[in-house]
Amino acid sequence: MEMKGLLFTLIILAVTLGLISYISIQHAMITFYGERLAIERRINAMQSLYESIKVDGERALEIVSRRAISTAVGFVITNGKGLEEANSTLAELIINGSINGVPQRLMENATLVDWKTKLEKAGLSLGFDTKIDFGKIFIRPFDSWSLLAEVEANFSIADLRGVANLTRSDVLKTKVSIEDFEDPLYPLNTFGYAINKIVKSPYIGNYTANLISATGSNGWFYGLATAISSAQPEQISTIVNKNQKILVTDSTSGIVELVNQFGAIVSEQQIASGVTIPFVDNATNAMQIIPNQSYVVVDGDNGKVWYVENLREHANNSWYSSSLNGASFLDRLEGKLRVQEKYSALTPNIIGIESFVNKDKFSALGVPIDINKTNIDYLYFSTLTITSYKVKGMIDKFRIDEELDLNNLPHSQLYGVNEIVY
Repeated sequence: MEMKGLLFTLIILAVTLGLISYISIQHAMITFYGERLAIERRINAMQSLYESIKVDGERALEIVSRRAISTAVGFVITNGKGLEEANSTLAELIINGSINGVPQRLMENATLVDWKTKLEKAGLSLGFDTKIDFGKIFIRPFDSWSLLAEVEANFSIADLRGVANLTRSDVLKTKVSIEDFEDPLYPLNTFGYAINKIVKSPYIGNYTANLISATGSNGWFYGLATAISSAQPEQISTIVNKNQKILVTDSTSGIVELVNQFGAIVSEQQIASGVTIPFVDNATNAMQIIPNQSYVVVDGDNGKVWYVENLREHANNSWYSSSLNGASFLDRLEGKLRVQEKYSALTPNIIGIESFVNKDKFSALGVPIDINKTNIDYLYFSTLTITSYKVKGMIDKFRIDEELDLNNLPHSQLYGVNEIVY
């Protein structure tokens, strides 16, 4: 009996020791996995912080770059002269908020270094020692409408408890639109009087339209088209200011005297004898094709009807289109009239822009004008003598040239008026 009791006691002791050992191992494993999980969580938090910093950094780079551009434009206008190196000046503004070492008020607390300081403090509040160091910064043209800003950056994120650390080298990059900024060339070439905001034209490639191609004669006329059938002479006779308008009708038979009171006539049938005003005839379906109550050009000598309102609006507002030769935005910050190779070589895209100067607005501001010069801005502001032409349907002071530009085409063709220059 005593032997059996001793054996039972030994068995209980062995089981107990085994349980204690198992529990100890389980505790150690739980502790190990708990610590490992905590480390993984910190590493994930560290990686998330890095990704957030990078995304926020590119957003900040765009915001800071736009402010730097505004500052640079203001500096040029205030000082009345272009920058020496526009891309280098923008880079200095973005990082240090200064031009040639002189702090600019608009960049106060708004530089990339200010952003870095805020991010480092934010990282510290999350338990990470965060360091951001900037390397080289590049500002280059991307295309006619945007600049590309790139900044080399080194990131160092370390857990304050020494659990883990992360080191990365990356490039923050963003495209910055130049639209809605003032064009430095206007104030630089008008004694500071004229300003012009860079607005991309909604009519690029659609400035004019040839509505009718038929026959005609007696010169040309621009005016408001009114479509009325010849079967309604009473209605035709009630139109006021006929000499400022264009009658679009099916026939002129029997209403020649009435027709001659208009500025021009477009007839679906052959014109009747005795019509003395500019006309286009044999214009099939003209009453349906020509929008009623719209302004058009009746080019009688060439038997065509043109819609030029898009070009008129584009020119009147001095909106912009791409240009092979016209100065890019960076060139304009330097007061240059044409694209410089130092910028065009930095991208495969077209980077130049051009607008039509509004000579009437210049005159109203007291800026002397040259009526006979082309309205293309970079050519108008130059001292070059370039042959230019009037355009049927455009205001009297408007001129356009035939200098080659995009696709090796002359300006007159690019803007759709090569058939109506004179």
